[in-house]
Amino acid sequence: MDEMRLHLKNKDKAWLVSTLNSAGDAILTCDLDNRLDFANAEALRILGRRLSDVLGKSLNDVLCLYRDGQQEPIQFWESGGNNQVMTAVGLPRRSYYIRPDGHKSYLSAHLSPLLSEVGDYLGKVVVFRDISRIIDAEKTIKKERNNLKMMFDLLPTSMLVIDEEQSITRVNQAFLKTFMLEERQVTGKAFGDALGCVFSVSGGCGYSLNCSNCQFRRTINQAITDKTMVRDKSIKVNFFHQASEEIRYINLNVLPIVTSNHAEYIITLDDITEQVYYEKGLKEARESSLSILDSLPVMIFRIDHDHRCDFINQTFKAFMNIARESFMEDIQSHMKKADQTRFIEILKDSLEEQSNFNMELELLSPNNTYRTFRGMGRPFYGKNQDYAGMIGMFLDIHDERSAEELFIKSQKKYYSLFKYMDSSISYFKALYDEGRNLVDAELVEMNLATERLFGIKRNEVIGHKLSEMGFLETEESQGLFNRFQAVLSRGENIQLEEYYMIRLKKWVEASIYSPEAGYIAVLSSDMDSKKKTEIKLKQAIARSEEANRAKSEFLANMSHEIRTPLNGIVGMIDLTALEPLTEEQQDNLQTAKVCVSSLIGIINDILDFAKMEAGKLMINPMSFNLMDLIESTVKSHKKHALEKGLELSVDYHSIISNFVIGDSIRLKQIINNLLSNAIKFTNIGSVKITVSQETVPEKSDEIIQKIAIADTGIGIDVKDYSMLFKSFTQIDGSYTREYGGTGLGLVITKQLLEMMGGV
Repeated sequence: MDEMRLHLKNKDKAWLVSTLNSAGDAILTCDLDNRLDFANAEALRILGRRLSDVLGKSLNDVLCLYRDGQQEPIQFWESGGNNQVMTAVGLPRRSYYIRPDGHKSYLSAHLSPLLSEVGDYLGKVVVFRDISRIIDAEKTIKKERNNLKMMFDLLPTSMLVIDEEQSITRVNQAFLKTFMLEERQVTGKAFGDALGCVFSVSGGCGYSLNCSNCQFRRTINQAITDKTMVRDKSIKVNFFHQASEEIRYINLNVLPIVTSNHAEYIITLDDITEQVYYEKGLKEARESSLSILDSLPVMIFRIDHDHRCDFINQTFKAFMNIARESFMEDIQSHMKKADQTRFIEILKDSLEEQSNFNMELELLSPNNTYRTFRGMGRPFYGKNQDYAGMIGMFLDIHDERSAEELFIKSQKKYYSLFKYMDSSISYFKALYDEGRNLVDAELVEMNLATERLFGIKRNEVIGHKLSEMGFLETEESQGLFNRFQAVLSRGENIQLEEYYMIRLKKWVEASIYSPEAGYIAVLSSDMDSKKKTEIKLKQAIARSEEANRAKSEFLANMSHEIRTPLNGIVGMIDLTALEPLTEEQQDNLQTAKVCVSSLIGIINDILDFAKMEAGKLMINPMSFNLMDLIESTVKSHKKHALEKGLELSVDYHSIISNFVIGDSIRLKQIINNLLSNAIKFTNIGSVKITVSQETVPEKSDEIIQKIAIADTGIGIDVKDYSMLFKSFTQIDGSYTREYGGTGLGLVITKQLLEMMGGV
């Protein structure tokens, strides 16, 4: 038996499908959604459909059944809302099926639940057969019950009459239908020749080499020789049909009709092919089930109604050295004393009351440690629904219990962290109406920080609805509800960076999200001190900026008053220089003029910077000649360049238009600043100006004007780039002593460029 189990275990799914396709009964199976997932060959033959036409279709649509006397389809089974059938049902009598080609087939069917090895519901299985010939025969017999010949012709059992030479003299319709023959094909022929016996093809029935082993011929020879009846002789018949070999299992009965001068033999042939295959399938299924039970990682046993163990699976045997004959004694030896008594009492009560049992106990494992098991059992019944005993199993739940204990410890730890966190955490449960519309939210959990932040007590608010929270204003409660709706419907997290609680008179920040379906978590923090400090800081900054703007406006308004005296000084120097003076006096006046001009430049930079800060510096665009502006600007610096021995040059390329629109004064100021710096910080080499233009994509009336000034001067370290455009700042204090300057030139240049849309 063990070898057979091992053999069945190694069979694959293809073998099982092949076996079911060979079954004489039609078999359909469907899944939990009532969709067909298997149909064997016999089922497809009866349904008149291909496999691809039925797979995935609803069982009701594929197996649409009717009953004589009813026009509407009948309901094969009744099921609950979950579409499950928990008990086997049979098909009402005279139920039939109409194939797509219009053929009507009466069916005998049996529908059962399809369960897994552990009893889980997997779907349904329908086993049926075409009993049309039986129904037809029944109708005919009822109509012509007194006509013996008609009875013979229309009996559902295949019948034939042979003479002493074993030639067929008469057959009934059932025989012809069973073997798919016509009467002219069988009359006057031997049985093997009529059917197309596989073994009599070469020499004819009775004359081939294999005929001596023919079960049919041996049975008939016995009846002819002994002139006695032969009952229920099962034989196997191999014959050809439409060029393919078929196998039928036949239950054979021979009734001799002997007179003084004549003998005939009435032979009845019951096609038991379906029954044989069905019994084989049951046997294989039983052996397969035993193999499956042996391979399950669950210890399974069965106790009959006399309290004797008649089955234990291999898993049970492997876990503990146990035998069926001494099951009760052996299993108790693997239990603790307390569990022994409890197990015997529970099992005894269950057997006597024919009821289920469920318990937990510890069993000694092969490594001499006790493991926790769940023991379960339920009654089982025989073929006639007679109580037969108890089927039980022991399921190892030791790891599950250990995991539960670990989970409980972890849960306690994380609850402690939750409870004593500095941040407030509130947990709400969404409340819906019948239409699944959010109507409110119930506070189900909160930590100590929530009590401190909102000045509430846990027992006063837990279990209360959001709309009932007394520490919230109505508009606050509604606003929070709206945010709950957004979080639940769109699955987004909402951040409230700052929110003023009207009744509590404090600032908080919060984060709202949904950690699981139907629940909302609110994380809140007290930011009242932080917000108040921030407000004071903003007010101080505003006052500082206002003072700075007032200063800048003052300097901007004073620009005329400051420049007027300086211009007067320059004018008086120029007038004095026209008078007859000594060479030393002329040199002194020239030095004074240079100093005044330098002072005017510094003051102009300061005033321009002040105007920019005050927002009073205006850009006045107008048309001007770009090349003239460049040349005149460069010309004013050539004297200074020549004095230092520098080469000052201008390079023009890709000039699109010489006339452009812009603020020529400010552009000249920018170029002057850059050229002045380039010459100032270059002692040897050259200063080069490059002027170019580009068109603006998709704007034919605009150009990009580029002016680049490059020199061979002292340069700037990369780390000092960030200081270039800071007000009143130079890279090195020694530069101020050597080269002079206020540190405003590049700052003004950058701001002018930005005001003119440049970089």
